[in-house]
Amino acid sequence: MNFIHLMLPLCLIASPASAQSKFFSTPSRGGAEGAKSNVQIATLMDQFQKMHTCTAQGNLYAPTNPGSDTNGCVANATIDASNGNLTVTGLGTFNNGLTVSGPVSLPLGVAIGAGTAQTALDVGGAIRIAGSSESCDPGKAGAIRYDTGLQKMQFCNGTVWGAMGGDEIAAGAVLAFDLSACPTGWSDYTPARGRFIRGIDPTGINDPDGVRSPGSIQADLFKSHTHTAWAPWNDMNHTASQGYPGNNDHQSFRTSDRGRDYPVNAAAISATGGAETRPKNVALLYCRKN
Repeated sequence: MNFIHLMLPLCLIASPASAQSKFFSTPSRGGAEGAKSNVQIATLMDQFQKMHTCTAQGNLYAPTNPGSDTNGCVANATIDASNGNLTVTGLGTFNNGLTVSGPVSLPLGVAIGAGTAQTALDVGGAIRIAGSSESCDPGKAGAIRYDTGLQKMQFCNGTVWGAMGGDEIAAGAVLAFDLSACPTGWSDYTPARGRFIRGIDPTGINDPDGVRSPGSIQADLFKSHTHTAWAPWNDMNHTASQGYPGNNDHQSFRTSDRGRDYPVNAAAISATGGAETRPKNVALLYCRKN
């Protein structure tokens, strides 16, 4: 937007007579010099009148602007006398930047690096949205912000801020990560260290410990069971020669020989296996959403 300002210098003339001879014509002064002065005065008065007309309407006075009217007024730029607000209709160019300290209304849309605006806002390039700590309320419904702590874009639904894209994860959620450390916004879920996850059973049917609280720890346990041991058919005969485990030792397993009970001999049973009972598994890091 080009603005032309009319500046009228004030000249201090040392000789009043000289000033009169240059700019004023009186009935006693005539000739070419007087006529020239009259033309200059008439031109200035005309300019003043046109400028007054423009400013009275709240328009800018720029007679050389291609968009000005016959009075030199630029009608697409007006200033409200009651509040001093500037209204621009059409395109505006601000070569040295623009600072706005109040609300801005642009009903025809804004185009930034994208030619003419086809929507309310057309941007040809990246947009940076700084972090904000403003609260979400009905008046800000639809607003967006960047949460620097969570490093996520959020939108306001009129009540609370939520992650854009519908991928909001509620606080307290526990997820497994293929990472060596929990990401930003998450904390190590220590109860899951070295343990399998078991779902809480609200009915208390599938878990022998009943309805457990979240994060409660259950010790390892081997379910109670029995084994079958076979003795020779003539086990009751102490002269039996069939091969008992443990070199035909009656104490190799619990049996009854002529009314006598013998405990299982340790030589008949040997330990095998590792430090725990477990299925095949893969190690992941469990983290809790802050």
